[in-house]
Amino acid sequence: MFKKSVFGWFLALALALVATVGAFAATSNEGTPPPDPIARPARHIGQVTAVGDNTFTLKLLDGKTVQIAVDDDTRFRKAGGGEASFADITVGRWVAGAVKPPQEGEEGVLRARVVIILPEDFDPTRLKNIHRYPGKVSTVGNDSLTIQTRDGQSLTFAVTDQTRFRSRDGAVKGLDDLKPEMPVLVIAKDDNGQLTALAILAGEPERRGERHIGKVTAVGNDSLTIQTRDGQSLTFAVTDQTRFRSRDGAVKSLDDLKPEMPVLVIAKDDNGQLTALAVFAGEPERRGERHIGKVTAVGNDSLTIQTRDGQSLTFAVTDQTRFRSRDGAVKGLDDLKPEMPVLVIAKDDNGQLTALAVFAGRPPQPGIMPERPGWPGRPGDQPPAAAPRG
Repeated sequence: MFKKSVFGWFLALALALVATVGAFAATSNEGTPPPDPIARPARHIGQVTAVGDNTFTLKLLDGKTVQIAVDDDTRFRKAGGGEASFADITVGRWVAGAVKPPQEGEEGVLRARVVIILPEDFDPTRLKNIHRYPGKVSTVGNDSLTIQTRDGQSLTFAVTDQTRFRSRDGAVKGLDDLKPEMPVLVIAKDDNGQLTALAILAGEPERRGERHIGKVTAVGNDSLTIQTRDGQSLTFAVTDQTRFRSRDGAVKSLDDLKPEMPVLVIAKDDNGQLTALAVFAGEPERRGERHIGKVTAVGNDSLTIQTRDGQSLTFAVTDQTRFRSRDGAVKGLDDLKPEMPVLVIAKDDNGQLTALAVFAGRPPQPGIMPERPGWPGRPGDQPPAAAPRG
């Protein structure tokens, strides 16, 4: 009974971690390379010694004490399956989890991504000799699996009818579904050097390649051509294995790519033949001039502002114009008010100013300097310190 509980915890925690970290993600319009498919946040296991409003304290296996905070993004699960909640965390209960590093101003406090509630009869001493082994498949036998670990070791695991198999898409159900170079996380027991796999969590075959950043110039039935930043024209073969991603989720295939759209293409070069493994797409190029000022008039499809130097500028507003504000209240022209500070990104087409994006602050309050709009869309940017002069 307890053996299933121990195994259930390892499997539940491992699956939770895999679900938490995506195989591919783009954090900006230019995108980022695919992270390690089995990368994971820090893990902890311990016994609850105190519970607060949105925090709890754990005494870890090594005797150290840590404080862990939860928020709306924290996931709660029971070992072996089933949903849980913060209410299930009680003094004396053993829990495991994945945590993020402390945020600024929260030194000493870890923020939980995943919390696994362990069985009431959990005995941590029974975890001895059960370990995690991340690596890539090298060979598959009738009842064994050999992997190469991250540090270059070759490890062979016995596979039994008790071994569990998991993958994100559900395609890996047994040894026959494992392929060379496929990233795996093996949870195994070490009996005096004999490794027996309890669970095998499989990712996709290794897809790392070269990064190519540029703009779309042509889209074919099974190809994509881009112009890179240094002016090169590169054509990539696109297969049914090519992944497509965009921040808003709108780009799912070749058909969704448009000319001038910025892209990051991860590709492999097979003797000069570039094959796209993943395409991370941004929005069509929207760079323009920055105009900072205060709203003076709002029309049905136009916006007029007075700039810092006293100019009056009127911008055409289209259904492509984006609206942003720090509190999320400004979603369109109707939400703009006189005297509201704004930053307008606009293109000048022969004297006709067209707003690409409008970043709005709050209307000034009596006795309070109006805030200057920030520069949303660039992670890590801080709001400017000075307020605009009217």
